[in-house]
Amino acid sequence: NPSASTIDEGELIYTTKQYPSKYKIFSEEENVTKVSSFYTLSLFGKPYCAIDNDATNLAKILYQQDESDKKTLKTGETWNIAGGYSLTLNGIDVEGEKCYFSLYKNNTELETAIVSTNGTIDDRIFTADDEFGDNASHIYFITFVDSVFASADTDFAVFKYTWLIDKDNSLSIEYGDEFGNFEVDQALENQIIISNTDPITINVDADSKTNITDEWYFKTSDAEKGSNGGYLIYPAKTVIVQDQTPAAAVTGTSGTNTSTSTPDSIQMKEGNITQTNTIIENDSATA
Repeated sequence: NPSASTIDEGELIYTTKQYPSKYKIFSEEENVTKVSSFYTLSLFGKPYCAIDNDATNLAKILYQQDESDKKTLKTGETWNIAGGYSLTLNGIDVEGEKCYFSLYKNNTELETAIVSTNGTIDDRIFTADDEFGDNASHIYFITFVDSVFASADTDFAVFKYTWLIDKDNSLSIEYGDEFGNFEVDQALENQIIISNTDPITINVDADSKTNITDEWYFKTSDAEKGSNGGYLIYPAKTVIVQDQTPAAAVTGTSGTNTSTSTPDSIQMKEGNITQTNTIIENDSATA
């Protein structure tokens, strides 16, 4: 009601809990034993991984490849995934069964691997782990080599089910932490409860926004759509949607490490390719 449009301190309560999620590779493929599930927690619309099923210990989910998505890399090509992480395909063996690739963070090599498609499903899954969050070792990157191809003209590998979290910027939530106009009332292993620290007066002017956090705000309906001639309000945020069309960095671009240091146990073929990136931006507010 326009005459009572203020939410007093502590009256706006936000609660969020983690829930179990299956890795795409586990859901879509049979006989997977190497990985299974993790815990997801949404904090003001952003997806996080609850490290070791602890709602107070979070790592932002940077990238999840949909089950229908595939990423094809030719030898020497680099895939800029997200958050400074990239994957470079170093080579394909002459039989077209194995691929050799490296995982980078800001052009620093983190991991290298040789993955064969001539084996079990688990053999085709690559995982990278490190100590972060609670100072224990956790998986932060997963990818699956769907297929490998080698010919006289071109060599490539196809990656699926890629999953990546930000291991270097984990978020620890404690009592009293602030998120915009909110403060953490309870920081428990199984849930986070947050409430507003200051009164929030809803702006009912046309096309107006009432900020809740740095990104979330209330939108207000036209008059008399609510009860007793009042208004309807709903939380919203502006989202930039990026085109997920497969794209990769040009081989040999400045600052990108595309060198190959191939083990003696495998003979690799090399090549290169160029391409362009396409990004589509679209602003939208959703309830």
